[in-house]
Amino acid sequence: MSRHGGRGTRTRSPRSPAPPKGIAAQAPAWRPGTAHGYHPNTGAWILQEVVRRVSGHTIGEVLSRRVAAAMGKDVFVGLGEGEAGRLAPLIFPIMELMRARPKEPEFAEFSKAVFASRTLLARSLNTLSMSRTDQFNDPAFLAVGEPSISGVASASALAWLYASLIGEVDGHRLIDPRLLDAAVHEQSQGCDQVMLMNTRFGLGFMLPGGPLWSGDTRTQFGHGGTSGALAFADPAHDLAFAYVPNRMSGYIEGADANARRLAALVYGALP
Repeated sequence: MSRHGGRGTRTRSPRSPAPPKGIAAQAPAWRPGTAHGYHPNTGAWILQEVVRRVSGHTIGEVLSRRVAAAMGKDVFVGLGEGEAGRLAPLIFPIMELMRARPKEPEFAEFSKAVFASRTLLARSLNTLSMSRTDQFNDPAFLAVGEPSISGVASASALAWLYASLIGEVDGHRLIDPRLLDAAVHEQSQGCDQVMLMNTRFGLGFMLPGGPLWSGDTRTQFGHGGTSGALAFADPAHDLAFAYVPNRMSGYIEGADANARRLAALVYGALP
């Protein structure tokens, strides 16, 4: 199995993470409704607290019951017991490679900010769970189930997951079509105050537009991941796609050139 990039904040122990009280107590970085910014390591913690209060379970527990255990798919937020031996270890890029890439002009401000110390981007990345790369190959860390950064999946399972959002697959459809329409409706676009580049988002889903994911059609929805991964669905073409490399590129976030080339080849092969 390979990993699809998620996000996170801090490690406690291999048990269900605690509610994000510190996040809830923070003052907004700007007046709500006036700007938008991607939460690299905190977004899913906020969402998990909503899920926990409604269902009594973490995002990982819900995912396990509805997908991993119920349908036999390799998708985990909180790696299951006995699964560690099947992992493909992540191979991290050297710092020089990360500093050198990407070269596109749209990434210029992002590249400066990620290696600074006081920018919103650097602050969001330099959390306890992002301070050591070796933990991402540690089964104990992956078992914790940090909702933002400890996701583990195979490419085929991620493609199945996205396919089951836009239609019935193997007798399963995971979301009501009306709810999906609301989730993929654009909620924010333009200059991202954290990433310092143009981004587009629905309700949790990344939408094509901007350098993180240029996209082949405007009907796609999905998400780029840490160091080059990409998974998405395109209901207009009845298509689901996932690319999850374990040898990570110099991209800190978003679909890299390999992901974009592979997606273009898939579209080129459509009738």
